[in-house]
Amino acid sequence: MRKMLENRFFLLNITASLIFIQANFWLIFLNLKNLPSLIPLFYFEEWGEKQLAAQSNIWLLVVIPLGLLIADIILAKAMFKKEKLVSQALTLTASLVSFLSFFALWQILARIGVI
Repeated sequence: MRKMLENRFFLLNITASLIFIQANFWLIFLNLKNLPSLIPLFYFEEWGEKQLAAQSNIWLLVVIPLGLLIADIILAKAMFKKEKLVSQALTLTASLVSFLSFFALWQILARIGVI
């Protein structure tokens, strides 16, 4: 694990992921009382009630990237010695998912008028 964290690519991606996950947490936590009971979370569904989810489901935008980051770090650690490129791809994927989660949360909060 130490050699993996000495690699700047891994360190940068893991740090970026943690920053976006923490930003998601604080955006939700600080705006929780201003959120409506139903929020538009599922944009892949047709317009209307199918897109709406309970307010508590917005925490998925923190839990999913965090779970993916943990899983990717475990897999990257296991593959680091043999498949460095795959390990780098895993951490890059985690940082991209964290960023997209942050972007989605920002869009949701902007559309409901919280930001």
